[in-house]
Amino acid sequence: MAGAAAASGHHPGQFIWRDLVTRDPAACRRFYGALLEWEFQDTTRLGHPYAVASLDGRPVAGIVGHPDSTDEPAVWLSYVSVANVDQVVEQVSAKGGKTLYAPVDIDVARVAVVEDPQGAALGLARMVGDDPPDRAQPSRGHFFWMEYLADDARAALGFYSDLLGFESAVHETKNGIEYHALRRDGRTRAGLFQIPEASGKNVDPHWLPYVLVDDPGAL
Repeated sequence: MAGAAAASGHHPGQFIWRDLVTRDPAACRRFYGALLEWEFQDTTRLGHPYAVASLDGRPVAGIVGHPDSTDEPAVWLSYVSVANVDQVVEQVSAKGGKTLYAPVDIDVARVAVVEDPQGAALGLARMVGDDPPDRAQPSRGHFFWMEYLADDARAALGFYSDLLGFESAVHETKNGIEYHALRRDGRTRAGLFQIPEASGKNVDPHWLPYVLVDDPGAL
């Protein structure tokens, strides 16, 4: 789903990090540790407990407690590299989205969290140093692909094309549903498709990250 590895530096449009936001970080650590062999290192971020998951010596993701005492379900929040976090946040608002968490500097990046017009959350990041290596070959237990499940695929394509500079092309069509490949600077970054009508209202628009495993059916 990606070509040759890109050079070091910043690569806007590359998904560079994922955080699991959950009411029960301890249970999630046990689950993913057993399922994917992730190991965890405790630290803090913006004064809150934060665990960094790693595998084979490489960071994979973060796990953080939900900031509010609500009944919100756990959610994977994916961060995309952008050239200017503050500017993109303003563009989101101008295009009908909203800011969930305003831009802030952490130790490794300037970050923000926004919500698009269809209600999907997305993290924005500008790393202090280079973006993580843009590996051509994914590794087991690491994230390697993103998909956007849209309530309105055409509207989502227009929004993210303007916001992140994605170009789209229909990769395939099954059961009348078009699967769009989102590309930037010659690299395919994600897929996008319309939520099937058969799902009813059981699926909300969201960004879905994928982890590479040896056999999905065995898990």
